[in-house]
Amino acid sequence: MKRFGATVLLAALLMAGCSDGGGTPAPTNAATSDPTAGLAVGSGRLTGRVGPGRPAENGAVPALVLTFRNGDATVQATEHDGTYTVDLPAGTWEVHADDGNLCARGLRIVAGAAQSDDLLWPAGGCQDLGGPPSAPAPPAGPTPRR
Repeated sequence: MKRFGATVLLAALLMAGCSDGGGTPAPTNAATSDPTAGLAVGSGRLTGRVGPGRPAENGAVPALVLTFRNGDATVQATEHDGTYTVDLPAGTWEVHADDGNLCARGLRIVAGAAQSDDLLWPAGGCQDLGGPPSAPAPPAGPTPRR
């Protein structure tokens, strides 16, 4: 009987410690959630905005199907409310919209990373997002005196 009572007491203590007292789950902070949660091994997550390039008729971006290509691999994502999110295998990709008014090349996807690239719509040509490589970080160490 002592063992049963100790088990009930332990369960009650655990439940009290896990509750906010209101019977509802404690809120989560979206800023601390992992932006790479659920990624397949070897893939990266790309998010961004699709937005005004040349002036559009009414300034609104219609719903678009974005097709990402890397050699023979093709992945489609639907743009909603001017934003998109897509998981892609690591590599360099290009993207086109189904309406023919969006094109971008040089999207570099890094495995295990969450990245952001904004795409112009409507575009007058194809965006080059490859760009030159980033400058190396300065060496660590003490700051020299002058």
